[in-house]
Parts: sequence; structure tokens; C-alpha cells
Amino acid sequence: MKKYIVASLLFVAGFSLIEARTSGGGPPLFSKDPSFEMYPWLTGPLLAPSGHVVPQGHVNIEPYLFWTQYRGIYDSNWKFKGQHHYTSVTLEVPFQFGILPATEFDIVPQVYYNYSQGQTSWQFGDLGLSLSFQLLNDEKGKAWPPAIKLRFTGNAPTGKYDHLKPSKKGTDVGGIGSWYPGAGLVFSNLFHFSGSHFLAMRYFFSYNITTGASVRDANIYGGTKGTHGTAYPGDTFTANIGLEYSMSQAWTLALDILYNYGAKNRFSGYDGGVPMTSPSSASYSLSPAIEYNFSEKVGLIGGTWFTVAGRNTAQYINWILALNIYI
Repeated sequence: MKKYIVASLLFVAGFSLIEARTSGGGPPLFSKDPSFEMYPWLTGPLLAPSGHVVPQGHVNIEPYLFWTQYRGIYDSNWKFKGQHHYTSVTLEVPFQFGILPATEFDIVPQVYYNYSQGQTSWQFGDLGLSLSFQLLNDEKGKAWPPAIKLRFTGNAPTGKYDHLKPSKKGTDVGGIGSWYPGAGLVFSNLFHFSGSHFLAMRYFFSYNITTGASVRDANIYGGTKGTHGTAYPGDTFTANIGLEYSMSQAWTLALDILYNYGAKNRFSGYDGGVPMTSPSSASYSLSPAIEYNFSEKVGLIGGTWFTVAGRNTAQYINWILALNIYI
């Protein structure tokens, strides 16, 4: 199961860490204008990043609590095969800083509690990094042109990914070992229907290059005692549509629709007789949620994120709760 679950780990602990989990309600839509009485309070969907940078001098903080369970794999024919469940409870706290005009810097620490087949482990995870630039701002009351943000992302490999103990059943994994550099574009639109009813839309596209990871012994990519070399996990492409529909100024429904593709993994070195490669993968997933916004600066969102189809990847379900605070 490990060589297939790694594709999902790259996505769930990679895309969501670096891209989605720094989404946040964040900066107000448009420049704030008290005369705009119908201005909606929005926390942001669970996964799609915001199309706006945090303004200079401001900070957005959004602690996330994830309960994730991997239930099996999708094979090369898109068929599901159940296997031992693997559960991870994750606390992540994205910090988004407006450091310069139209420029934002994000850092995302995370901690895991993993459980599988009677084995448990606490792990400090990789550190997500992001630098974003506002290319275009939208205008209050207009759905076009959209806000456009350019994001450059990275993953500081601070989590454990090799020298794993077979007796721990993979629970001692905390990272992916790759700097995972990437770039993406985010587009945001806001449509007004009537009264307090708005539809906010985010479109996000990213491509990440998974740099080589030096591995020894059993590791997240496979291997066994004596394995040594360099793993080259495949590059990934992600497309994400995020929707929010405000039922009132405080209550909002949200939905993310995602597609992820991962190229095949390669390995150079001695694998110890345990394969260190895996084929390309793909998955489709959904993330419905509901928001309650206490004010324009504080909002709570909860929901789920689950795969609906996949190829050579793990099936997972997430239950997610996040509190967004804009300062």
C-alpha cells in the first residue's frame, strides 16, 4: 500500500499544506468601503486559495484540525481495493503576512498524530512556505475582471521520511523529503444575486516539481533496511474550483472540486529488493463545507474532503475544522 499511498501523501500533505491550507478568509474582498452595505463575510472554502494577498501590515491566521483516514487504494483500472486503515490527526497553523505592497509571505507548521494497526506516533511535519504577488485586483460590485494572484511555493523537508521502523506500520512518517517547489495562479470573482446572497468563485491551477530526496532504509517511497539512494517523486499538477454561496451575512455554504495528477516516481541507488518506484497517479475529490462568520475578520468553517475516484493512489476521507482570524 505504501507506494500508492505516497501519491496521496504528496497531495494531501503537499498540496493542502502548501496551497489549500493557506487559503483563509484573509484580506477583505476589494478595498473596504463601509458604504457597501451588502458586503459578505466570507471565510473562504476549505481548500482553494484566496485570489487576494494579505495587505501590507496585516496578518491572517487560520488553525486547521484534520482527521484523515486512508481506507485502501485505487488500482491502475480506477477500481478500489480496501486495505488496513491508516489514520492521521493533524494540527496545522498557517500564518499569512502582508510584507510589502501586493506581496504576501506564508509559513505553515504542522504536527501529526498517526495511528495504524495498533501503532501510534507523534511527528512534526514539513514546513510549508509560500510567496504571493497580486497581479490584478477586482473592483467592488463588479464580477469582471477577476482578482489574480501569482503564488510560488515550497516545502521545507523538516518531517521524518526515511529510517522508518517496519514495526511502526508507517506511523512514524512526518514528511516527504522533497522541497516540492511550484508555481500557481489563483483567480477570484464575486457575483451578487440579491440582498445578502453572493456567489464567490476561486479558480486555482498549480504545478509542482518534486526534487530528489536522499533516502536510507525503509522510507515513505518504499525500500527496506540497507536501501540507499535518491528517490525522485513525480511532478504534480492540481486544478481546483472553490465556491461559496452566502445564505446570509453570517452563514455560507462552500464547495471545492479538485483534480490532481502525479507523474511516476523514479529511484536511483540500491533498493534492497523492495521496489522504490510507482506509476503515475490521478484523483478527483470534493470538499463540501459550511461557514459561520462572526464578523468580517473572524470565521469558523467545517466540512469534509474525500476522494470520489482515483488511479494508483490511496482513497482518503478528511474531516476538517478551521478558525480564520484576520488581524
